[in-house]
Amino acid sequence: MDNKEVKPDSKDVKAAANPENKAEVKKPEEKKLDITDSKTNPETKPELKDQILAGSKPQYKIDWEQHKKVELIEIKIKKINQLFNSFDPSPFLEKDLDDDAFEYIVSAVGEHHIKVKQIIVIYMPKFEKKKISEAEITKAIHHYFDYKKVLADRSIKLKLQEGQTSLFIGILFLASCLFLRQFIISNFDNLAMNILAEGLIIGGWVAMWKPISNLLYDWWPVRKEKKIYEKISKMEVEFRYI
Repeated sequence: MDNKEVKPDSKDVKAAANPENKAEVKKPEEKKLDITDSKTNPETKPELKDQILAGSKPQYKIDWEQHKKVELIEIKIKKINQLFNSFDPSPFLEKDLDDDAFEYIVSAVGEHHIKVKQIIVIYMPKFEKKKISEAEITKAIHHYFDYKKVLADRSIKLKLQEGQTSLFIGILFLASCLFLRQFIISNFDNLAMNILAEGLIIGGWVAMWKPISNLLYDWWPVRKEKKIYEKISKMEVEFRYI
């Protein structure tokens, strides 16, 4: 029987080459972020995917809404009574603000855009803290500006009603002037009558200025005041004791 030469198996050769006979450890495959499909990877934003595919560095946008500066309206008083009208006999929560404090707060708010965040900061001595609670002072301030907002809203309605009434009267007066002017031109032909006819047309249009002003312009400043009062009526009030 012929002795055939047996070739060693390649696996046996590898095992012989490894005297310690250690098992080969496969490295785990690295997981790669799939940026090609925003549906399978919800964390990947489409605009970020496009920038990575294009080979450019992603540009991150800063949300400036979160970094807006808060404007402080600072009021320093020695007594709480300085903040409110001492001649007003109403209960504390219904008292009017002192005129100086009212004008200062309104002017401070009016200097900035209506959407700018502002806070009223009241500085007062520590011993005043026990007299009236912070919640009551805040509620009194908000109540007063709510009341001013209601008054401003009524003023706007009155101005518009006045404008409508005066517009009706102005139209009647202008129509009368035009009719009278046409009558003068048709029946008279001299310098004095011509001057009178032109005066009637001018007077008729001048009479229309007031109703037009009421309807188009006069109520805008009151509307701005109303927005300021509404903003202050919801404004945060902070207290600091010195």
